[in-house]
Order: sequence, then structure tokens, then C-alpha cells
Amino acid sequence: MSDSLSFALGVGTGGLPLTDQVLQDLQAALKGGDATATYINDQRVLQNFYSWLAGQPNNQAWTASTDTQGNPVLFAAQASGESQIALVIRPVIDQEVIGGAKPASVITVNGAAYNVVGAFTVSLEYDETPAWVIKTPLGLADHIALDLLLHASWPDLLKPMIAGFGRAVQSCFNSIPNVADMTDAQRAAYDAMSDAERAAYDAAAEGAVETSALSLVVGAGAAIGLMGLLLLPAVIDILSHTTCQSVQVYNLTPYDVTWDLAYVDHGAMCLAPADASGDQNTLIPATWTDTQADGSTVTVASQANFGFTSSSELAGIGYVLTFTLTDPASGAAIDTAAAMFDIPLDGSNSLAAATGPLASASDWYSDNAGSNKVTQMVQTGKGYTITITYDYLTGQHEGPDGEVMFWYNSLIAFTPTS
Repeated sequence: MSDSLSFALGVGTGGLPLTDQVLQDLQAALKGGDATATYINDQRVLQNFYSWLAGQPNNQAWTASTDTQGNPVLFAAQASGESQIALVIRPVIDQEVIGGAKPASVITVNGAAYNVVGAFTVSLEYDETPAWVIKTPLGLADHIALDLLLHASWPDLLKPMIAGFGRAVQSCFNSIPNVADMTDAQRAAYDAMSDAERAAYDAAAEGAVETSALSLVVGAGAAIGLMGLLLLPAVIDILSHTTCQSVQVYNLTPYDVTWDLAYVDHGAMCLAPADASGDQNTLIPATWTDTQADGSTVTVASQANFGFTSSSELAGIGYVLTFTLTDPASGAAIDTAAAMFDIPLDGSNSLAAATGPLASASDWYSDNAGSNKVTQMVQTGKGYTITITYDYLTGQHEGPDGEVMFWYNSLIAFTPTS
């Protein structure tokens, strides 16, 4: 039976599992100022873990194991005081889809359609509590009947797939010192494939018919979300500009959010979400559900990471991001929103938030730059609020690598209103 099966992985969606503690921490961080700074500083523990993981030779930090159903699992763990941080890669099979109880969603990989029958998740866990997760859909070629999977030996099917997926994830850490943008990240993930996986990927990209016994198109999409979380410090280190800003966007609403860099007054975007081809991915999906190892579920807020830098030592950073909120079921537009950040070469930072359409992003920037020298602003739209923050308004602060520089962190959150 396995000779007739053809699988592929889609692009991963990363986000924040909204456990009670995580939701409490995020709500506190959205107050701005010291609260935002504390939230970002707490992430240093995770960055230290990433650095440790990247420094382990020959991926020896990773251990192969099995879950309670006997399916393969990969994990890497490190002690942190009396606690433990772990990165866990596990498969989740959707038995309702396979059994016909609900319709399968469809993904397109290199021009071919696949019915989603499960996912691989990469979960960052602190004392077995999820702190961050990527969910990458696992699809079966749509010309294959789903009921062929009813009696499949999942451990046998998943073992080669999770091995390839694991290599893509491991490549994220191994390649960080050598990448400067998402295109480099995509190339690093491609280089991490086995010969068979690379051949399958190339054949699919060229439109060839899959004939292998068990084909897996790994691609950079399997790991690109993780790169967005890890890449900014490396990019900033390469650019070495005097003023930098990290922006984390969280979507806690039931609406899809699409972003656009509508206006740049000074500076440049140096990091943005990307798809498997290395092109910008403008979609920040609505909240979704992740299945934990014990079978329980948790709501996940989708996350997107951005980086901005001054274009020279003679200028700061200033720009407008606009957002469109849509109903994922109907595709109908719900509302629009905007965020403005102004980080001048001299003086205090300022920000502004708005809901509803802008007549002119450049005019709105000019009207607000230098006006709202505060660390938080909240505006209410149609069924949601947008909150934007700074950690600091002036001065030099520690960046991710501990170097003191004009480094600022901001949060943007879309939260539902009752």
C-alpha cells in the first residue's frame, strides 16, 4: 500500500499557545514600557537555548523517541536551573479526516494539491508547558483515496518523513551564522534535505509526476516559521547599523490579518515573514488549535516577526504598517488598521495606531510622527482592538546578543472584543 502514497509538507504557521500563564504574560506585556521590556528579556532564556542547540556538533542534541501510539518523535532538551527547556517535533494524525467524519482542507505544494491528513508540530516547551509552536500541515496527494490510510502503519509511514522534517528544523540552527535573509534560510533548508528528498522536491517543482514509493517534498516551508523567530539577531549583527527595532505581531482574533508596509519615511525593513520560496508572506492567520502530546488542545495565536534598521548612521527609523482583517470562512473584509512607529536619530520615539482605512499612509505618518511619545496606544475596531507598544522611548539598551545599542522592541496585538 505504501507504494501508492505520496505526501508533502506545507508551510508552517507559528504562534503562541494561549495557556493561562502565557495569556497573562502577554496581556501584561501589552501595557508597554517596562512591561514590554520584561516580556522581551524573558525570551533571552529561549535565545540561550537556541544558541546552545546551534552549537552542538553533528546534531547530537537531538534524540529519537516514540509517542504513546508508537509514532516517531524527535526532541532536544537542556536543563535551565531546576527547569528544562525542550524543542519537540511530533506528528499529529487527523483520524476524523481519514475516517471521513470531516472534510480535509487542501494545500498546494509546488503546484500540486494535497488533502491535509495531519501535521508535524515543533513545540518549544518550558517544563513541559508549551511556550511556542509551529504547525506544518501534512498532505496526501489528492488523487489518492483517504480511506487507504485507515489501516496504515503510521510509525512506518512517519519515520522517513519526520527524519526529513527534523533535518530541516536542525538546519535552522546550524545555518543561522551564515544567513542574512529568508532567501538564505530557504536555501539552507534545501541543502539539509537528503538526496532522495531533494530529488522529489526538484521533480515536483518541475511538474514531474511523483513515482517514488513514499515521496516527501520537504522544502523550506517546513522550517521557515522557525527561522523568523531566530533570524533577527543574525541579521542585525550583519548589518551593524546604529538603530534597530524588533516587532512581534500577535493575532488573537478569529480573523485573518494581512499586513502591508504601506509607507517608509526612513530606515528599512530587514526581516519579515516569508513563504517557502523566500518571498514575503503577508498572512497572519486567525487563531488555530494545536493538539498536545496528552491529547488535549490549546488555542494558538499566530505570530509574525519583523525587524527594522536605520539605513545609515545619519537617520533613524520611521514607517507605517497597515493591516486588513478578513473572515477566513467567507473572505469578506471586516476592517482595516494601521500602526506607525517613529524612532528619530535624536529625541524620543513616538507611535500611533488607527482603525479604519487611511486616506494616505504618508500623510498619516507626517501628522503623527513626534506627537505621541508614549510606550502604548490602543484603538478599537470592529470586534477587535489593536495595541502597539515600545519598551523604551530613548537611549541605548542591550540587544539580543548583549551588545548595548539603540535597540528597541515593540509588540502589536490584535485581540477580540466582546
